Amino acid sequence: MPALTPTELRSKLAYEYELIASLRSPAFGPVRGYASMTDARAGRELSPAEAKAGRAAVYDITYRFAIPVSPECTTDQAVAHFDLLGGGNFPFSLPIVTVRSRPMPFSPHVHPTSGIVCLGEGWERARGQMLAAQLVVHVMHLLNLDEPRPRPSWRGFSAEAAEWWRARGCRPFNADLEYPVLDPSLTHGVAPSRPAFRVCATVSPVTFRPAESRSVAFSGSVDPPPAFQVTNGGWGR
Repeated sequence: MPALTPTELRSKLAYEYELIASLRSPAFGPVRGYASMTDARAGRELSPAEAKAGRAAVYDITYRFAIPVSPECTTDQAVAHFDLLGGGNFPFSLPIVTVRSRPMPFSPHVHPTSGIVCLGEGWERARGQMLAAQLVVHVMHLLNLDEPRPRPSWRGFSAEAAEWWRARGCRPFNADLEYPVLDPSLTHGVAPSRPAFRVCATVSPVTFRPAESRSVAFSGSVDPPPAFQVTNGGWGR
């Protein structure tokens, strides 16, 4: 498996912060960046200047919409913890995402005690081409139960939550949720020509596509960003 040099990783993390910080939706944010897990536990948040310099490797991201915590109850927000370096070889290894807030979402993709989020196979299939900002939006889809109908035997982390979701027709919990999309001025170098969020009811279900297609790793986004590669010591297009 390939790996980035320290200089390349710093450049990549700076670009990821820029993309994540640009995401906009009434149901999304705030975004808090940290240099390490130790700093995150201590609450030592990076300044925007520090994060833009490529120091942000860990994020706490708040999702603000109705999220089921049982078949009868919801919470109005959840905080997900993204450890980009948790897999050991970012961006080629899968980041670790954990729901830190309580009560825990009632979702087959969220472990009911640890809060670990099952992210699917998209990151591995992308082979380093998927962006952390795309993963952030993908988790928003998962918390909204907005994903394709799985095979009948699939139970995820919670058979109870999976059966409850199937009984609801595998529909998104919030049909009109506004998802943020990546800023095309950052992914393509062009000014945006449409709003910076997309409503759930107007997009197809969340899916992942292989990196070879050069398409974005979740449906409902703007035109696909180009593949990225290391060029001249930085993360370029």
